This record gives sequence, structure tokens and C-alpha cells, in this order.
Amino acid sequence: MAVIHTTVGFKGSTNQIGEAKRLAKLGPRATVADAAAWKVSHAAGDRTVTVAAGSGQACGVDDTTVAVDTIGPFPPNGTASTATRWDMVVARWKWTDPVTPVEFVHIAGVPGAAGPDLTKLVRNPGTQMDMVIGVVRVAGGQGALSANDIFDPRVWAGTAGPLQASPGAYLAAIDGRDGERLDVGNVAYRYSSGWKYAPGQLIGLYDGVPGWTGSGTFGGGVAVGDSLGIYTFNTPDPGQPYEARITLAVEAGSAAAGTRWDFFLGRGNSGNAMPATQDMPFLFVAEDDGRPRYKHQISRRIQGLTGPASWRLVAKRIYGTGDGVVAGNKLFSVEIIAATS
Repeated sequence: MAVIHTTVGFKGSTNQIGEAKRLAKLGPRATVADAAAWKVSHAAGDRTVTVAAGSGQACGVDDTTVAVDTIGPFPPNGTASTATRWDMVVARWKWTDPVTPVEFVHIAGVPGAAGPDLTKLVRNPGTQMDMVIGVVRVAGGQGALSANDIFDPRVWAGTAGPLQASPGAYLAAIDGRDGERLDVGNVAYRYSSGWKYAPGQLIGLYDGVPGWTGSGTFGGGVAVGDSLGIYTFNTPDPGQPYEARITLAVEAGSAAAGTRWDFFLGRGNSGNAMPATQDMPFLFVAEDDGRPRYKHQISRRIQGLTGPASWRLVAKRIYGTGDGVVAGNKLFSVEIIAATS
């Protein structure tokens, strides 16, 4: 018995819904026109972004905007103690909505989740297609966003070639198919639905010393052999294995001759306890007799990391009774990089 063929594509045999389903099988289902089109950037105001002018297509339906669009403010994310929330900005095509068939939409995430809630996306050709054009990290109590809070999941088609993505691509939100070639900057990959960031990609840069202000003395009453927590800096869970490049520069010593403080930078523990993992031990020469304190700088790349991290600088009194001193010209930065192996 011959099977029945249902054919769409010949003249008179299709409509816009049938065309969308047909074109979705021919190549990438949703793309922007180029690297500049519909790029999401942070903007002035609380939790607000802009979407650059440009064009994109979903299943053969092309849409063009000729002006910058502003989206926000996003809903607030609790207080400073609230866990990070990952939001999305999507371009949405709706075949059944004659009033707003294409629009930019904000989708809020769930505080404490490892990434945006991709289950809220609808990717059904001929009905609704959501293409994520921006992933936005909203910290607890956050007001204005920064460039470090915006992640780019857009892809565009190369000329007779593979999909293209920026080196900052947030790969989990791309509407790709396993095995599909994806060029991220100058590196070619085979797309995997398990990706979040491309290997070696800079996920986040955390610099400055928030909460570590001014200069001054410390350590009064700390006994020989005991420790004192000087500074703690937290980085969120990027949702996949990663590496961290840590740079610390600090001018420190003791306020009295015959006193020595050793400094340690590491992960884990809290309060005045020594870090559980001493990633970057310091041995400051701290017998200070009023001369300038000693400035130390070290940088190290730490591999094999997962989950959130708490980076801690701890001072330990080795001998003597003088206070420790930390000057104001200090630097602390953490680069979070997607694991390369």
C-alpha cells in the first residue's frame, strides 16, 4: 500500500504557518542579521537595557527595527542578601497575533537558579518562536546594570557557512542543534545542548574592592598564632566548570618593629579561620619600624573549579604585639573563565 505524502512548498499548497515549519528544517531556525543587530546593552536606570537596531528572522519571517529600543526597568530582585537572578530578553514571533506579531520581551528568572529558566521559552515554528538575544544577571538588590551583567546568546549565519557567535556567547540560550558547527570568534565548535559558555570564554570580571574601604590598622588583641579575616569577596556559580585568574596587590605590614603578620588568600571558611584552600599564600616581611610598608602583587590561575566561591584574605600573627596595617592603594580582581578541558 502506498503511503500518503503531505507536501508543503508547491504553489498553492502552503500558508504562512506551513512555510514556517518548512523553513525551520532548512537551516538555523532563528538568527540575527549580523554581529551588530539587536545587540543588548546595559542602559541608564535601574535594571534597564537597550536593544540595538537591526533585523532578525525566525523560520523565514524577517523583522527589522530602525531605532534603539529600551526595555526596563526589570522587576527588582529583593535585597542585597537575595540570590542572583538570571533574566532573558527575547525576540518573539507569533504567527497567530496580527497586532504584535514580533516584539522584544523580558522574561524574569528565578533567584538562586544556576542560569535563566529556558523552560519559559516557546520554540514552535508556525505558532511562536522565542529567540534569546540577551541574558542578564541581576544581583540581589541591584539597581543599575553594568556591561559585566549582560551575556550575548545571538547567532548569525555566515555567508554559505556555519553559524557565527560573539566570543561572549551565552551558549545555553542558543536555539542550536547538537553537532551543528558554531564559530565563536575565531574558534570553531560543534554545538552541544549542554554548553553554557564556550571553553576559554571570559564569563565574568570582578574587580575593585567592594566593602574593603580606606586604609587602617587591624589585629589588636589577636594572639600569636591566631588569624584575622581581612577581606572576603564572593563570586557566583557560573553553572559549569571554570577556572579563575586571581590578581591581588596590597601594601601591608605591621605598625611596630618586632612584629610579623603573614597573609593568605584562598577559598572557603569564614570569620577569622584560615582559608580551607590556600590558593595564593603570602609571606609579607612585616617587621616595620616606620619605613614604608611593603607592597606585594601576585597573580595565579586556578583550575578545576565548580560552584560559587568565597575568596578570603586572612592575616595571621606570627610573632610580636604590633597591629597590622593595610594601605589604601590595593587591588583585587577575579576573572572567571569557562574551563578549557
